[in-house]
Parts: sequence; C-alpha cells; structure tokens
Amino acid sequence: VTHWSEKPYNVLLNILEPENSGALLDEYLRVPFNLAHSIFIATANDVSLLPDFIVDRLLVFEISPPTGNQLIAVARLICEVAVAELGHTVTMPSDQVLARLARANPRRIARIVRLAFGYAAAAGRDHIVIADADAADAVSGRHNDKPRIGFLPSQPTAQQGEEGHVRNRPRDRHHTRTLDRKQ
Repeated sequence: VTHWSEKPYNVLLNILEPENSGALLDEYLRVPFNLAHSIFIATANDVSLLPDFIVDRLLVFEISPPTGNQLIAVARLICEVAVAELGHTVTMPSDQVLARLARANPRRIARIVRLAFGYAAAAGRDHIVIADADAADAVSGRHNDKPRIGFLPSQPTAQQGEEGHVRNRPRDRHHTRTLDRKQ
C-alpha cells in the first residue's frame, strides 16, 4: 500500500525481492503475507519509462503489436462481445467493416463499434456499414482531444448538405446554435 504522494516503487521493490516478499505486512489491514512463491506479471507500454532498479528485477519480453489478419481477428473478437451485449439483435460486421475497425486500438474499436451500432439502428439497419464506423470514429474523439459537450451530429441524409444542415429550410436561431462550446 502506498501513500498518495509515493510512487509504487517501494512496494514493488518489497514484493520483487525474495528476501522481503516472504514476510510482507499490509500497512492498512496489518495482515502478514508470504509472497515468496508468487509469480508477478506486469505489463508496460513503454519499459523505458520505468526506473532501472525495477526493470533489473523483471524478466522483460517484448511482444510485437498485431498486424494484418491479426488486427482483424482482434476487431472480430471485440465485435463479437458487442453483438453478444446487444442480445444478438444485430449481425456481425462484414470483413470490410472489420478491416476499417482494425485501424484503431482495441479500446477505441470497442467505442467505435458501439457507436456504429447506434448509427445503424438510427438508419433502420441491424448491421454496420463503413459509413457508420466512420461517423462513430468522428464523434468518439481522439484520446488527446477534450471531450465535446452537446448532441452527437447525425449523418448527412439525401436532404442534407455535406455540413449536415437541411437544405432549402429556413434556419432559425435554434438550428444554428452550437452546443460544443469550449470550456
């Protein structure tokens, strides 16, 4: 257990050293633990950000990111979970849609596919098309962007222009008001 101002390195040093891990005391519960025969598995996106004294106590394996068909297989697994969560009331995305989804990281794929099923449902479909994935990707935001406040923009229809405004319809102040103000 660490305090709010501490980094977890002291705890890691205690559990990764065989001499210390056999007699650890949880500071909060005051319960002793013997972790001498435990195996710890840790993950890191960038090992270079860890201090050398921690990396020296670990056996580091580098796993290459998936490519090509592996990425599509990851996207398929994520979509299978989303389809199951929706009670199998929607169909699995096509290979073309899976290839489009596979361009994103897994967390982002999950976000995009759930939003894309919303776009498909709004269009009266039980399946996602590439336009649904593109629209979902556009509204889901980038990880560096601040989240926007307001309503999600709809996909342009045949009656709408590229900006999503209805053509040949008089605009009043309510149609032109934006809800995504910067804070």
